[in-house]
Amino acid sequence: MNQKEGGISYRLEDKRVAAYDRRKEVGECTFSTDNPKYWTIDHTYVEPDYRGESIACNLVKGVVDAAKEKNVKLVPVCKFACREFERKPEYEEMRYKES
Repeated sequence: MNQKEGGISYRLEDKRVAAYDRRKEVGECTFSTDNPKYWTIDHTYVEPDYRGESIACNLVKGVVDAAKEKNVKLVPVCKFACREFERKPEYEEMRYKES
């Protein structure tokens, strides 16, 4: 994943999706891959000066897209990711459910 939106670029890196304004990192969404059945979204952060620009939403979306690509489910635990999963019904298919 390497995309650009509104001057902000998003990159999938080691267990995280990061947002950059040119070379300055302005946000990240991290996830754990400890369980082979799912990834856990455990942290989302955007620098205060960049809040309100949908960067956090795009960071979570980046993790969702990466999980889809790898055919793995997600467990959101950070507050922001939990809210995104509640707000966006299209993410529900990516939620890990114990069988």
